[in-house]
Amino acid sequence: MVRDALLDLQRRLALQAERGAILEGRDIGTVVFPDADLKVFLFADPKVRATRRYEELFQKGVERPVDDVLREQNTRDREDSQREVAPLKPAADAVHLDSTHLPLSEVVRQIEALVRGRSRQA
Repeated sequence: MVRDALLDLQRRLALQAERGAILEGRDIGTVVFPDADLKVFLFADPKVRATRRYEELFQKGVERPVDDVLREQNTRDREDSQREVAPLKPAADAVHLDSTHLPLSEVVRQIEALVRGRSRQA
């Protein structure tokens, strides 16, 4: 199965990193690395996420109505949350970070602070 091969590859690559690794994905903290030192569940209001994705696509020259982007995003979220294998859900020990009203630089700053805080605890 492709998913199993990717799981093994993700684990090997991250474990080869000399200074640790920061990974992003819908099942990284629950399936790929359930024992990770820090898990962040990043979320935002669906309309804000759709607007961000719309702007990202627009910058790439792809013009799509934001309502279409929102509808497709909601469908993917629903399907990913209900799938049998590796469903989209926060890990029980994840730090929840709402980025709805935060610029990217602040999201990065807050995650860096969490990483530094965990590093001092180790």
